[in-house]
Amino acid sequence: DQAFVEYFVGDSSLFAFKITKTEFEIFTLDAQENMMNSVGNFRKSIYGYFLSSKERSEQIKSKYASQYADQAYKLYQTLIEPLGTLPHRLIIIPAGSMCDMPFEPLLTAEVSDPENYKSHPYLLQDHLISYCYSATLLKEMMYKEHLPTDYTYVGFAPSFGKSAASVIRGKRFALSPLAFNTPEVEDINTLLGEGTVFKDKDATENQFKAIASDYKIIHFATHGMANSDDPDYSLLAFTEVEDDQENEFLYVCDLYNLELNAEMVVFSACDTAFGHHFRGAGLMSLARGFSYAGTKSIFTTLWSVNDHSTYNIIQGYYIYLQQGMEKDAALRLSKLDYIEKANNFTAHPFLWSPYILIGDTDDVPALQKNTAWMWIGGAALVVLLLGGLSFFFRKKKNVA
Repeated sequence: DQAFVEYFVGDSSLFAFKITKTEFEIFTLDAQENMMNSVGNFRKSIYGYFLSSKERSEQIKSKYASQYADQAYKLYQTLIEPLGTLPHRLIIIPAGSMCDMPFEPLLTAEVSDPENYKSHPYLLQDHLISYCYSATLLKEMMYKEHLPTDYTYVGFAPSFGKSAASVIRGKRFALSPLAFNTPEVEDINTLLGEGTVFKDKDATENQFKAIASDYKIIHFATHGMANSDDPDYSLLAFTEVEDDQENEFLYVCDLYNLELNAEMVVFSACDTAFGHHFRGAGLMSLARGFSYAGTKSIFTTLWSVNDHSTYNIIQGYYIYLQQGMEKDAALRLSKLDYIEKANNFTAHPFLWSPYILIGDTDDVPALQKNTAWMWIGGAALVVLLLGGLSFFFRKKKNVA
C-alpha cells in the first residue's frame, strides 16, 4: 500500500519519480523556476499570522487565510495531482525548497470558506505521509541494527529563566520558559510505565552525551534553533551550567561523534528539520545530524511550534504507538484527533502541520513490549473479575 515519491530539481524543470509495487513512472513538472517562491509563500501563509505579523486584526487573519487556501491548493495541483492515483501510504523525498514544507496541509480541492480550517480537505485525510532525505539514507535507517540496550525512554526538559538570554556565535537570543515541557516528558514517562526523565538543572548537555547511547527512545522538550547559514551550528538548548564554558547547546557538529542506539528521537522543539540546502547532498539540519548518528526515525518540526498543541499531538502519538501502530499511522491519527477536537480557528495548520516523521515508519518494539505486558495484566484482571462475578452469580443462584 506504499508509493515512494522522490522529487528532483533540474536546471529548467522539476521531476518526480513515482515507484509503487507494480510500476515506476517519471513526471516532468514545469514549475522549477517558481518553486522556491511558491514554497516560501505557502509556509508564510501558514505561520505568517502567528510568527511574522505583529498585528492580530481580523483583516490580517483573513488575508493569511485566503493566501493559505490559494497556495495550498496550487501546490497540490503542481506536486501531487499530476502523479495520478496514489496508494494510502506515501514516502516522500523532497528536493530543494520543498524540504522546508509539510505536504499534509496541502488542499486537495478549492475551499469556499478559507477561515473554516476544521472542514478543509487536507491531504492528511487521504494519506499517511513520511519523509527522508534520500532513498539511500532511508534504506540505512530502515535496516540499521543497533546494539542491545536495557533502557527504553529518556526525556529531557531543560529550564529557562524568565529573562534568560544566551550568546550564540556572536548573537544574543532570549530563551523563554516552556510551560508544558516538563509535564510532557513526565506524562509520557508515566504512560510508558518505565523510563528516565532529566528536568531543570539535571537536563544538561553533558548528561545527554553521557547516556545518549543507552536508550531506545530519546525525547527532547526544549528550544531548537536552525542556522541556515551555518547548519553545523543548528542547535538544541539544554539547562545552562553556570561556568565559563559553553555547555548548554548541542550543535549538529557535536552529533558526528555520537553513536546512538535509538529507535526513535522525538523533537518537541522548534525548527529541528529546518536547515540549509546543498545541491546534490540535500538538507543539512538537526534532524539529519541525528540520522547520521544512527537514529532509525525522527519526529521533528519545520518551524517554531506552539507549546500546548505540541503537548497534545505528542501525547496522542505515543498513545497510538503503544497500541502497536506504525509511526506514520500514529502521527496521522494524532493530528486528525487534534483537528477533530479543535474549533474552526484552532484547527489551523500552523498548530498541527509542522510535525513530520523522517525515516523508518515501523512500529516501536520497545513500546509494544510494554503494551504486551499491559494486555496480559489487563486480561488477567478481566479473568479475575469474570471469575468473581461467576462465583457471585452461582452462589446467588444456589441460595435461591
